[in-house]
Amino acid sequence: EPTLEAQIVNFADEIAYIHHDIDDGFRSGIFNFELLEKNDFFNKVSNEIKTQYINIAPEQLLNEILRAMMNLIILDLCSYSLQSIKQHKPQSSEEVRLLKPLIGFSEDMSKHFSELKRFSRTYLYRHTRVVEMGSQAKWVIQSLFHFFEKHYERIPLSYRLNEGQPKERVIADYIAGMTDRFANQLVKQYSL
Repeated sequence: EPTLEAQIVNFADEIAYIHHDIDDGFRSGIFNFELLEKNDFFNKVSNEIKTQYINIAPEQLLNEILRAMMNLIILDLCSYSLQSIKQHKPQSSEEVRLLKPLIGFSEDMSKHFSELKRFSRTYLYRHTRVVEMGSQAKWVIQSLFHFFEKHYERIPLSYRLNEGQPKERVIADYIAGMTDRFANQLVKQYSL
């Protein structure tokens, strides 16, 4: 098993992704409250928050709900993990690696978290607009990669001087460091 630090980072990433998925889905118009409230955990937290805030803008309401959800998720993660560490009392990182993961959620929160991930997969990642954007992004990356294979000299010298790296790795690293806006500008600039 990974170190405690690595286990924590994995959960932190997943928690951040869930938060951003819900926020992005709402801001893009793919999610609305009616759809989000189909998720039991979101609905439960939403009902509690709505009793505290009467006339609040939808974006602010969503922020309060997300804040409350993330608070519950993180508190559960800390509580369960501390209990697990106290129970197993590892004395070294080697002992941690031999044990089952010590960082995690309670059984209830684990179910809630899995449902949130499944919700995002179902309603956000498989949404037509998101799938189309993914296809467009794939095309942009492939087009740039093929262009730079033929015009390697167009890659900044600082990338090309990467000692011992294969040409393909240099091209991939260059493209990976681009913002979406810059990548799309290059596609237009090079008429790809």
